[in-house]
Amino acid sequence: RVIPAILAVADPMGSNGRSVITATVVAYDVVYRLCDQLDTMALGWNQALCTGLGSAAGLGNLVGLSQEQMAHALSMTAINSLPLRQTRANNMTMWKCCDSADANQRVVNYVFLAADGMTAPGEPFEGQWGLWHQAGAGTVELEAFGRDNESYKITQISQKCYACHGHGEAPISMALELRGKVKIDEIQAINIQTYHEALFNVGGGPDKPQRLDPQTREDA
Repeated sequence: RVIPAILAVADPMGSNGRSVITATVVAYDVVYRLCDQLDTMALGWNQALCTGLGSAAGLGNLVGLSQEQMAHALSMTAINSLPLRQTRANNMTMWKCCDSADANQRVVNYVFLAADGMTAPGEPFEGQWGLWHQAGAGTVELEAFGRDNESYKITQISQKCYACHGHGEAPISMALELRGKVKIDEIQAINIQTYHEALFNVGGGPDKPQRLDPQTREDA
């Protein structure tokens, strides 16, 4: 989700490939180190929070913010960007696909404001009214960035093959493979076995019966 924001700024700036790749690595490192520390589902947040902070770091690197300017850009992102998980509740809507784009749109503004001298509140995360305190996240300690290729987060993640929930990737691959091997009239029954995370995130569980009878494109 961070790459579109980086490309949107890199193109008019005439940035070279090395700069774009470096900014992308920085953004992914921030996003996934936050994901390692924060259980956004339990906190009731949507993951666009991590997207916004990652994009801010990547864009700050791309445009050459100083350490102080980067701090201001991240502060503006933190104090103004707490998307709620209600986005993913009930019937899915178009906004489910747009909240990260919205975060990126605002972050581009914050980065250029910081570059032009805008200052932002100190202690946006750990302060008395900072993000961790207000949102009940407790103490969040991020490790230092990687020192070699193997320690960067971008080398430790996988990408989706299909436009669906992550837990739906494997079943789709299996179905596509079986399609050429099994005729529909040969199937007498289908027994589905899965794990808790897939059942309650993709299948919806008892709290989301609409997943069994989807009425929106996003639920489908």
